[in-house]
Formats: sequence, structure tokens, C-alpha cells
Amino acid sequence: MALLFLNLFPKIFVRNASSSCINSFTLRTHNCGELRLEHVGHRVKIYGWLETKRMDKFLLIKDAYGSVQALASDQMKDLIKSLKEQSSVCVEGTVLDRGKDRNNKIPTGQIEIDAEKIEVFNSIPNALPVYNSSTELTRLTHRYLDLRSEKMQLALRFRAQIISKMRRFLEDECAFVDIQTPTLSHFTPGGANEFPVPANDSGEFFSLPQSPQIYKQLLMCGGIDKYYQVAICYRDEPTKPNRQPEFTQLDLELSFSTQEKIICLIEQILINSWPKELEQYKPTVPFPRMDYSEALAKFGTDKPDTRIPWEITDCLLEDNLIKAKMFVAKGAQKYLTKGRMIRWEQKIDMLSFKKDYSIIRPSSINKFNKIPINKDHLLNLNLDKDNDVIVICWGDCEEHILKVLGYLRNYLAESIFDYFQPNQFNFVWIQRFPLFVKNEESGKIESAHHPFTAPIPQHEEDLKNGINLDRIEAQHYDLVLNGEEIGGGSIRIHNAELQEHVLTKILKIDSEPLKHLLEALQYGAPPHGGFALGLDRYIAILNARGDSKASIRNVIAFPKSASGKCYMTGSPTKPDEWLLERYKLKIVEEDDEEFDCYER
Repeated sequence: MALLFLNLFPKIFVRNASSSCINSFTLRTHNCGELRLEHVGHRVKIYGWLETKRMDKFLLIKDAYGSVQALASDQMKDLIKSLKEQSSVCVEGTVLDRGKDRNNKIPTGQIEIDAEKIEVFNSIPNALPVYNSSTELTRLTHRYLDLRSEKMQLALRFRAQIISKMRRFLEDECAFVDIQTPTLSHFTPGGANEFPVPANDSGEFFSLPQSPQIYKQLLMCGGIDKYYQVAICYRDEPTKPNRQPEFTQLDLELSFSTQEKIICLIEQILINSWPKELEQYKPTVPFPRMDYSEALAKFGTDKPDTRIPWEITDCLLEDNLIKAKMFVAKGAQKYLTKGRMIRWEQKIDMLSFKKDYSIIRPSSINKFNKIPINKDHLLNLNLDKDNDVIVICWGDCEEHILKVLGYLRNYLAESIFDYFQPNQFNFVWIQRFPLFVKNEESGKIESAHHPFTAPIPQHEEDLKNGINLDRIEAQHYDLVLNGEEIGGGSIRIHNAELQEHVLTKILKIDSEPLKHLLEALQYGAPPHGGFALGLDRYIAILNARGDSKASIRNVIAFPKSASGKCYMTGSPTKPDEWLLERYKLKIVEEDDEEFDCYER
């Protein structure tokens, strides 16, 4: 079985490019997707891959722009017999009208090329290892072949189209300057784990940046005013379907602005770069907004999927010895299979805190006795006893209760496809985050966003005095699409004294690695703020027509696997001995076979 290749290629991506533009600087006279009846009688030369062949004379040749049929003469029969599908070829000949054999299902189906010459550049020795039914592992291992598929060709051109529009809007309409910042950088404390990079044999290391955060703030100190770049960033953290160790973000920063203006800017970037093929689903601005506290109280998460209509409410109890919350999952009863409920329970059990919950059918309310609920309250909720379910969670920590219900709300909704119609794009801004959170394991105060985020003005004095830290709100704003955070930003601290106070006095972080930033802030740093849009995640959701669970690997040319490996190149690998000697490193094997550390 051959790999599914392009029949109707994505003309949506080249509709603004003329044929002369597409064919310029190449050997071809025409591409495979452009030939029509008006070309009958023209002598043409096309280049591409043999997609299929039949009867040892009909060849379907395809390239990045479409496919066209070529008719080989009897003299070429031996060549055609030996030619395997997906060999790269050149076909030279004259365009003919197919007459009564026209195929009106494809754009080039009214014509064919009478092949006078076929040149084979590279034949295929064996069957391709990538098939329609191949596993993701196979496709990642042979990614260069997977890239020929219609799915990947469409996705990568779709991605390029959106990013190009973003660039044009920022530069032509908003006077932003595209500036590349270093990828060999300095370790930044207070954030995600970073990848160290040894620098010659000096015993010193660079660090791959988790974001251009420091550099873009320094650009504001340098008077650039409006900066952006499509930045590749790195985080040494576990890989998930929507997370990679290296990822791409639209990164921007501007001086003398406010949270409100930056939010409006991001909305305009998305609206002006919205793909034409989704035009009828373009969202309206301004996007809805929600405070962090409201999101947690109603949806159990700061990344609410507002396509799901169920909201968390109080569960009335007969006494107040414990806390309880609940939501009603309309229409969910028939989806409560044993297998699903076991999977949900396993996922909830992986959380780091104690959690007790029950999923109750309305007909079982009177039998429920795990906690002293007010049963009259539940019976008066106007429930559909054959379709609805009640989800209740209880305990002594309200935040934990809400988080469990937030997970369960998503799990149930994912089982009911009616709530996730294609082409539904629900954006929502989450704002008024806490500036600090307490680490549940260590008990230490940490930044909710990053240590450079400014408090709201009315809480600045408390921050300076180190009081009421749990009540200080941040000028921090996240953008959520269909339950996935696609970007975040904040207004930054632009006062050196306050920034050092946050680092050293509040967060207990060594400020030495950031002395260049602290020094820059002393020299007339302007008020500034910015945003980073996760392009991989955002474009993956658009490409999947609103499916927020789509893997970002679908829109990345050479992604890592779920375990963070590149199966095509085999990386990461343990370094050779000569390399270890070159950088004066040695590998220390730990008891845990999955853990290796490098030691100077």
C-alpha cells in the first residue's frame, strides 16, 4: 500500500502566487497543479514524484502543487515497469486534451501529458516504510517521507501562512522591529529547567534560553520601543502532546504601554492573521475576560474550556465539618462506562493531594451517604434522571476540590463529542492572577508567572514591605483557547530596586546571574510589557479545526516524540569518550537507570 500523497494539493496556500512566481528559479516550465485545457499543445517539462502508475503507461506525477497524468509510449514500457512509486522524475512532453476520458474530480483531470522523455533522478529500491496505517513512531523515524503526505504539506504551509501574516501586521501596521536575540545565553534563575551548553574546555557553560525574556527587556532599556521575533525556545522538561523541549513562540515587547493596550494588540494580531479558510469562524473582539479567581471557582482551572457549559457550584451539606463542591454534567450519563471511570480515577489518583469524589446518577441521590449532603437541594435541581449526572468532590482544601472537579469536568466533556463541534474557537483572557504562589511540597514562595512580573499599582506598597504576599495581584494575563493556554504576558518591573527586592528578599533567589538586567534597569528603563504566543500550540488547534487535544507534532516539521526523543536522528545520545574528554566531563551512573548526570 502506498503512502497517501496529494491528489488535490492545497491550492489555498498558493492562490496569491502566480505560476511564474512558483516556477521561477527552477528547471520546470510548469508545476503539476497548474496545467489546464488552455495549455493543450504546449510543450512542458515537469518535475516531481511518481505517485501511482497503471497499465505500464499511465503515470500520475505529483509535486508540491498538485498532480497530473502523463501517458508513456510503448517504447518506454520497460522503463515504466522498473520504475517504483515515489521515485523522483522529470517528464517532458506535450499537453493533450483527454477528451471523453476527462476526470473532472481533479483540477488537472481534463488534460494529460504525452510523455516524450522521462528522466529518472532517484528510484526507490524497496517499498516505502511509511504507510497510511503506519504508527507515529514509524512516521517520526522516517519524517522526511511523512512530510510528503498531504496532511503534513497542508499543515506546514498553513503554519507558514499564519506566521507570515503576523509578521506583516506587526511590521507594516504597528512598526515593530524584528530582532534576533542570542540562543547561547546565560542561566536564568526562577523558571523552567534549561539546557546547559559547554563552552570550549574552560569549564564554563552557556544556557539555551527558555525565552528571550531578559534580552527583550534589555531591548526596551535600549530604546527599541517595539520588538518582536519568531523565537525558538528551550525547556528541559517532560514532553507532552502540547509541549516540546524546543518550541516556537511569537515573542514581543513594547515600551510605554499598559496591560489593556497589549491585550488589544494580541487580539488584533490574531484577527489580522486569521486563516482565510476559517474566515466564517473568525472570532469577534474583544475576547471575553475572566479573573483568575472566577475561573478557578467556576471551572476548577485557570485554563477554562468555555465550550463546556457546566459550572461548579456549592454543594449544600448538613454540617460544615468539610467542604464540598459539585457540578451537573448534562447529558453525560450514557457515557459513564466502567473503562472510562477507571481511567478517570487513575488520572485523579496521580494528583499530589488527597481527593474524594463521587459521580452520582439522579436516581441514586437518596442512597448516597459518603458525606452528609443536603439531598433536598440536589433533588430540586430539575435533573433529567435518565441523562444527567452529579459530580461531587469534598475535602478540607477548597482549592484542591476545585482542581479535581476541573479535571473531571474536562474528562466527562471529552466523552461527549456534542460539546466539541469542529470549527469552534472559544478565546478567553484570564487576568488578575496572584503574583506569588506557595509551593505545596517545599512551602516556599514562588512566582506565579516569572519573577519579572509587576504587581498591580495598588499592591506595590505591600510588595515593597513584604506583607500580604498571598493577596498581591499581578499585571499578568494569559490567553486561553478551547481550554489550552496559548500565550501569556505581563507588565514588567522596571525599577531596579524593586526587582532586586523581589528576587532576593521575597523569592530568595541569587540575583548575581541577573546583575546585567538590574544594572540596565537603573539607567532610565521605561515602563514596558509584552507577550509570548505559543505558535506550535495555537496553530495546532487551528489546523485541527478547534481540537485542543491535537498534538503540536502535527504542525512541526521535525518534532520530538512524547518521550522527548528524535527517532529520525536518534538524539539525544550519550556523548563519545573523545567528546567527554574534550569538555572534561564524565557520566555518573545513578541507581535509577533512567537518570544520568554530567559532572565536571
